[in-house]
Amino acid sequence: MSGSHYGQGCVYRQRGTTRFTLQYMVHGKRVREATGTSSRKLAMEMLVARVAAVGAGKPIERSSTTLSDLERLVLDDYKLNGRKSIRRVPSAFRHLAAYFGKSKLVREITSEQITSYKLHRKAEKHRQGDGASSATVNRELAALKRGYSLAIEAGYLTSRPIIKLLSEDNARQGFVEAGDLARLLAELPGYLR
Repeated sequence: MSGSHYGQGCVYRQRGTTRFTLQYMVHGKRVREATGTSSRKLAMEMLVARVAAVGAGKPIERSSTTLSDLERLVLDDYKLNGRKSIRRVPSAFRHLAAYFGKSKLVREITSEQITSYKLHRKAEKHRQGDGASSATVNRELAALKRGYSLAIEAGYLTSRPIIKLLSEDNARQGFVEAGDLARLLAELPGYLR
């Protein structure tokens, strides 16, 4: 394991790999982070940025946080808080992963890509007709937003894209016609009218 040292960190390549790993200290603890690059220059730039952020007291953004990580954070949060909607989380992230890719780095997802996701889901063929409803897409986006918030709280990310929900027009329609309602009211006893 040969590496280049810089201040409180180093860049190295493990045996048998072509990509570099960063190693630096945060509050006296050693942190290792995969860079995803085989360029020593890019790895050194990442290390300099990490060491500078640590020195300035800024949170360090983990570059390897994926949609799978967000799903795990949301599931754990929902379990801890006893949320009944926990059963919807895997389905929401299944649709998100099908579009973005399960191993997609969430720091690379932009607001523009989220808008494209909304359009895709609304146009997608569905078992009950064309496209997912606005409410369904909103539940998926709400799970994604919660995942980003939890990742920021945990220190995995420093920011998130803007995620705007769709407007929902799901007001229930009456099941009884006006004439039927009048006949029904006429048949009721006086104390129920």
